[in-house]
Amino acid sequence: MKNKKFTIGLTLLMAGSLFLTNCTKNKTNDPPSPDNETASTQEITKTQMIVSDIFEIAGQAGDGASGLLPFLSYAPLSVMQGTTTVNSTNAVLFVDLVTMYYTVTFNNTVGKDGHVRNGVLKFDFSGSPVSANVQYFRHPAYSGTVTAIGYTVDDYSITINNMLIKNTTPVGFPTVAPFFPSAGYKLTWNQSGTVTMLRAAGTETLTWTGSIDKTLLNTNNTAVPMPLIGSQTFTIYPGPAYGSLNWAKAYTSYSGAGTITLPNIGACNFTMTNLTRNNNSSPQAFYAGTGMLVTPERHPYISGLMSFKPGSKPTRDVDFGTADVVDYNAKVTISGITYDVDCN
Repeated sequence: MKNKKFTIGLTLLMAGSLFLTNCTKNKTNDPPSPDNETASTQEITKTQMIVSDIFEIAGQAGDGASGLLPFLSYAPLSVMQGTTTVNSTNAVLFVDLVTMYYTVTFNNTVGKDGHVRNGVLKFDFSGSPVSANVQYFRHPAYSGTVTAIGYTVDDYSITINNMLIKNTTPVGFPTVAPFFPSAGYKLTWNQSGTVTMLRAAGTETLTWTGSIDKTLLNTNNTAVPMPLIGSQTFTIYPGPAYGSLNWAKAYTSYSGAGTITLPNIGACNFTMTNLTRNNNSSPQAFYAGTGMLVTPERHPYISGLMSFKPGSKPTRDVDFGTADVVDYNAKVTISGITYDVDCN
């Protein structure tokens, strides 16, 4: 009887052990959810574009032009921002070649890009070497500090804590008539500094700190990749004296690194490698109706790579595509998974 009871008990114990083992073997841990957060990519791109546009304004205003291109100053025109109609006025350019500075004043100025700007940007290039005979943004050795007074872009209030733009073109680039460069020369600049952006009535603050090298890829009127029609050549140095740059035809490359601090995320270390902007093409066909901007003409990044790490999150590798496709789309790879992101 003892042996029989022992056998029954041992059998039950073994069965219970087998049941527990099976339960344990069949139990699996749920895989972690993939990190598919892409809003930071849109924020980073927007921040980069605001800083990049300050460089564009510096070039257009500081190159001996009598006024700004319509890309940044388009009037009479109005746009809708929410429920508010903004009536545009022309930007005002003031140039002083004696004390070597120029200012651009915006007053509800609607750009051809559809953005509304207000306030003053001042570019002081008195620190340029006297021996280089620097007068304009395109001249080698140009060195200009940038400051802002009440400068806003749409609902972003922009504070330039410090900014320096230097023309880094090698010595030998022509600075006297007819100015046209020899083959192989490309105009280059560096833009560095710290910019703080306050958005939506003080609810969010973004900070950009970095150093970006910029190259005018079609300095020598070289061909520019264009969608559908193939490469086209645009005159960047208009004749007959070649005394200024035709910035409306510029094709520019950007490379550099820095840190952008985003709300609720923190510091994001970034690198940019050969990002390009093409002023000859836009995802939209510009159209202004009767006194109203219907479609803007914007010039987003259309090719090149950007990488950044948002706080403790994994690194984002951003591919803006190829230069002959003009759109706002970027491919963002996070932990081996690629997502489509609209960076408009």
